[in-house]
Amino acid sequence: MSARFFFDSSALIKLYHQELGTERVEEIFTTDVPLVISELAVVELHSTLARKVRTGEIPAESCDEAVRNFEQDCADRFDIEPLTSAVAGQAKALLSKHARQRALRSLDALQLASFSIVRARGEATFVSADGHLCGIAGLEGFSVVNPEQAAS
Repeated sequence: MSARFFFDSSALIKLYHQELGTERVEEIFTTDVPLVISELAVVELHSTLARKVRTGEIPAESCDEAVRNFEQDCADRFDIEPLTSAVAGQAKALLSKHARQRALRSLDALQLASFSIVRARGEATFVSADGHLCGIAGLEGFSVVNPEQAAS
């Protein structure tokens, strides 16, 4: 088992909105293993929930409850990796390496860079429901879990 799990935003949302992969993310969440998210994921989660209200996918009350639950989890369960100049520098390096051929986008590069910083401190697994980003993480030699795919 991993020493830590790092959730990107596409995996994190599954804790607060039922969708494909929610069960696998909840399974990881309920372990005693430390969980890490990027400071970027905090912003992205709020944006995603607001979009779900705007598009009629969830009512505002459900959004408010999800935000409250998320803020409690940030206080009690998640370690939040700050967006630092080291993260920005690592993101630029990842973009230089992957953006032209593999269409790595800026926010995904920041997520992966945050994970890279966490991984440099010890064993960790990148959890993402973004198959494209999982592929790039795999090319970087990172351990990856895509909660939307069956465990192997």
